[in-house]
Amino acid sequence: MQVTGNNVTVYYKVVYHTPAGLQVAELDYLEFLNYAKGVGKPGWLTLRVPKDFIAWRDFYQLDAQVEVLRRVEGFNWYTEMGTRWLMRRFDKISDHGAVSFECAGQSAYGLVGRRIVAYNAGSAQADQTDQADDMMKTIIKQNLGSSATGTGRDLSAYLAVAADTAAGPSVQKSFSRRQCDVVIDELIMGSDQAGTVVYPDVIWNGAKFEFKTYPNQRGTDRTSGTSQVVFAEQFDNLSNVRLRYDHTNEVTDVYAGGQGDGSARDVQEAQDLGRMDNSPFNRIERFVNASHCTTSAQVLDEAEAALQAGLPVISLTGIIKQTPACIYGKDWGLGDKVIARADDIDFNAWIDPVDVTVSPEGETIRADIYAVQ
Repeated sequence: MQVTGNNVTVYYKVVYHTPAGLQVAELDYLEFLNYAKGVGKPGWLTLRVPKDFIAWRDFYQLDAQVEVLRRVEGFNWYTEMGTRWLMRRFDKISDHGAVSFECAGQSAYGLVGRRIVAYNAGSAQADQTDQADDMMKTIIKQNLGSSATGTGRDLSAYLAVAADTAAGPSVQKSFSRRQCDVVIDELIMGSDQAGTVVYPDVIWNGAKFEFKTYPNQRGTDRTSGTSQVVFAEQFDNLSNVRLRYDHTNEVTDVYAGGQGDGSARDVQEAQDLGRMDNSPFNRIERFVNASHCTTSAQVLDEAEAALQAGLPVISLTGIIKQTPACIYGKDWGLGDKVIARADDIDFNAWIDPVDVTVSPEGETIRADIYAVQ
């Protein structure tokens, strides 16, 4: 199906599979297609086709796999967002004799949310210390994969788990009887706070689904070299730009208390005199408990870390516009790290989420960009 959006010609086809992955139909005409996904999220896809293109008995299959293939004119086909989608809702639609079939469901990453950590508190499976990325993989293996205990919990025939890479920070966590996706969300946030964010996803590897992790960004680093992409209003590929200078949670003076009591307690102070001078009211004090530290240097490190965490935040957000010189699926995609520019300031920015709508009238892409420093 050939469509045009923002003067860019692209082609779509949807391959419909059984829950086991056997091809049922290749749909090259679509009444409506919308799919949207964020990094580390399952997203949602809705597909509608005329009844003449697929039989209802083939269409209405719980967890039917839908693969969206897209091709920019002059380039090869690729699987959109690198995954397939599992259908959970099915509609027959009739309007003056014209009948259509519609289905909807999450990407394969939604499988993570279908399981809990089905192990007792204090067990090796529910109380772990590991690199964040490898802990995510272990959780999947033990609750959806080959190491899962309990009848019917092993999906390894359909879901592989990538090899450990120890790319994330070391974490310790307990999570008995909790939803797997909630635990992994917390590991994403914890890895970010520890300095190396790790993003998970479930992709289609050509043979089966595969749970993978990605350090620093889900997509491609396009901040330098020949693949560099810059988004800015001046290039007409960025709109609704908001550049924010946020001092709401700023801290300029931190006291850290180490070991000892009263006047004998080891107290160290870290200050940012330059930021204090920005306003007569900008001496903003905080206290942190550092009683676990055994030396004054360690206590001071805690104070300085809290001072660093209290820096004002400069952020940029905007909406990406596809142009013939900056094409989705060729020059940028979901989870890519790119350059965003505003007020002559360059930011390292991330594309997240991406929302695509396709119909006979054309293609519409909505993608957000954000940067924080």
